[in-house]
Amino acid sequence: MSIFPPEIIECILSRLPVKSLVRFRCVSKSWLELINDPDFIKSHLEQSNLSNDIKIMLKSDFIIYSLDIVDGNLVVDPHCPYETSFWDDDKEILGSYNGLIYMFSVGFNSVWNPSTRERIILPDCPPRLSGDIIDYIEASYGTGKLTNGALHWLAHHCVTLERSNLIISFDIRSEEFQEVPLPEFKDGKVDLGVAVLAVLFV
Repeated sequence: MSIFPPEIIECILSRLPVKSLVRFRCVSKSWLELINDPDFIKSHLEQSNLSNDIKIMLKSDFIIYSLDIVDGNLVVDPHCPYETSFWDDDKEILGSYNGLIYMFSVGFNSVWNPSTRERIILPDCPPRLSGDIIDYIEASYGTGKLTNGALHWLAHHCVTLERSNLIISFDIRSEEFQEVPLPEFKDGKVDLGVAVLAVLFV
């Protein structure tokens, strides 16, 4: 029987690195259930976001480097998968969210968790175009900017002759596209981009 109440144990575990939590899942059934609980995972993520331990991942050939923003150290990431087939030249790191990394190449989609060294191969998407997006041209290809549960891209409308800039947003939960019109700019033609600061920034 633990000498600490469950609330204290949960508080302590939520402050530990993921590598330790992976090992501690073997301590007991109750710890396993706690560490796998979605509410605990959310709490642990919030604690991690408060940390100043910020790293940048760099890919060179088959090697993944981890760059520590604070001390500037560049080291080979010990958490990356060892099989060279995982890091073929044509595979790209397209984005990350909440500690998960999205890898892409033709015929290959996967989500990789560097902390747990787990990888999930995603099923191929069917080659189809939705009527919701055919009306747009010159979309800012690549990764959209995620905010408020929706991805955002800068695009032009091709149905009308007027090539006005607008933002296309895709709500991940409802799987619906929407247009976000931009204000008129007094200076005429401007170079636009989409970024996320505290809010969506154009």
